[in-house]
Amino acid sequence: MAKWITLLAVAAFIGLFVYIFGFYVKSTDAYSCALAESRRNPVVIRELGEPIEPGLFAWSKSYSQEGSVTNASFGTNLTGPKGKGWLRVIWYRSPIGSAMQLELEKGSQIHMVYQGTIPCR
Repeated sequence: MAKWITLLAVAAFIGLFVYIFGFYVKSTDAYSCALAESRRNPVVIRELGEPIEPGLFAWSKSYSQEGSVTNASFGTNLTGPKGKGWLRVIWYRSPIGSAMQLELEKGSQIHMVYQGTIPCR
């Protein structure tokens, strides 16, 4: 019986870890905005083709939301007819300003996709 409880506890811990670091970010405005901006960006379209599909996970390096201030750093795979790439996202939003940076890594090249204020509302 103790063996099953230990196994269940380990499985729950792994499940929580995967949710927090792999799925949680996908439910945020930062992820939705980054994906929308990537899908319409000429650099991403040139490198990956259309349609552009996100990977199953969005791996979070950091994510914090305190009041109306959100600070996030994460990455996800993007796939299109021309291949795969890794999208890195840095996101900051507060009542006094915002910033977003998107980079696409494909092969050994890194392409700046977007850098500026957050374009989504």
